[in-house]
Amino acid sequence: IVLLFAMGFVLRAGYVLFSSIMVRQNDVGTFAEGVYNEWHSGYILYVRDNLTIADSDVRGMGQFYHPPFHYFVSAVFLKCYEIFLPKNIHNYEALSLLWSQFALIVLYKTVNLFGIKEENHVTAAGIIAAFPTFTLLSGSINNDILSIFLYFPAFYFGLKWYKERTWKNIILSAVATGFGMMTKLSIGMIAFPLGFLFVVKLIRD
Repeated sequence: IVLLFAMGFVLRAGYVLFSSIMVRQNDVGTFAEGVYNEWHSGYILYVRDNLTIADSDVRGMGQFYHPPFHYFVSAVFLKCYEIFLPKNIHNYEALSLLWSQFALIVLYKTVNLFGIKEENHVTAAGIIAAFPTFTLLSGSINNDILSIFLYFPAFYFGLKWYKERTWKNIILSAVATGFGMMTKLSIGMIAFPLGFLFVVKLIRD
């Protein structure tokens, strides 16, 4: 299983390194120092350079309407990156590559909570480790992959709470949900499966 996930990481890393960021999404814009375009690249560079979000009406500023967590994390990552490399040498997708790997590991742990047979664990790991959507997302620089990564632990710890009703599980689920919605508001959809678990637990108790 570890080998399968390592191979999946190599697959995604190769995809990130050997293909252009411009072929994967149409809302990137162009990374150029000092240029704050209205796309995801401009949002990331703006936060990196100013350590704040735009102090203006973002309804007419393209991608700037998104919640800021992804962009602050990306900005901090670039600041750390630039300690070791010049500003004009970047792999902007490196952080997305890590999020995709973490997301798949949490997804695998979540699937195991459903009680699949042990002999099927390798098959499940193989499907998850090579799932094509996450290869695509590993090369993106928008907030999709971080929001998905945070969705999975929100559900995972919610499911663990259903099985082991502890404060730790419900707090971790809440924290992941909160940061997920600070990344992308659509993660609020996690309320439906979590709410279902709460209702079932209430009825059973």
